Amino acid sequence: MKLHKLVLGPLRTNCYIVASEKTKNAILFDPADSADEIHSFLNHHNYNLKIIALTHTHFDHILALNTLKNRLNPVVFLRPESEATFKKCFKHCIKLCEINMNDLEIKKHMIKADKILNDGDTIELDGIKVKSFHTPGHSDDSCCFLFKNEKTLISGDTLFYNSIGRTDIPTGNFKQEIESIKNKLFVLENDVKVYPGHGWETTIGFEKRNNQMVLENIDT
Repeated sequence: MKLHKLVLGPLRTNCYIVASEKTKNAILFDPADSADEIHSFLNHHNYNLKIIALTHTHFDHILALNTLKNRLNPVVFLRPESEATFKKCFKHCIKLCEINMNDLEIKKHMIKADKILNDGDTIELDGIKVKSFHTPGHSDDSCCFLFKNEKTLISGDTLFYNSIGRTDIPTGNFKQEIESIKNKLFVLENDVKVYPGHGWETTIGFEKRNNQMVLENIDT
């Protein structure tokens, strides 16, 4: 398995591409923006995009989704809450970030699942297995993806290097986020590498020792 990171869009969102080195088939996590750049990257590496999975549906993680879906027809995996969460959050988020979009432009970004991901479900592609964890808090459709054999976690905006995702957006809940990190992420092995939705990579062990946003609020 090969993992690549692209930093895209107005909020410098991390978009991850995981591919089988043998078959060149790929999974894309969070098509943040710049569909042309993502498409060119896939072509450059001779990757075939088979699956798109979202850690959550805030605007800065989905702006290239529908363009890539129309061009390459991957299977789109979403949480059961995702379509409703998108509708509740999109206008609020773009206003918060001072991004102007009319109703027609917003409509072009409406999301639709091909397959639903429930807590604990596994996506498989050419021997690559990734398990989905529901981690509400940043949004009610937030989830993380664990490649157990590779000790690799794609954490979206649930867990960052020395921080956590904001919870002041509709469907956000600070207590839920802390509980999600405590019960779903901090139970993982310390050497699991964490690839967040923004910023630098980290490890579970480092965050368990140093992330004061979590440590000061865990109900022990």
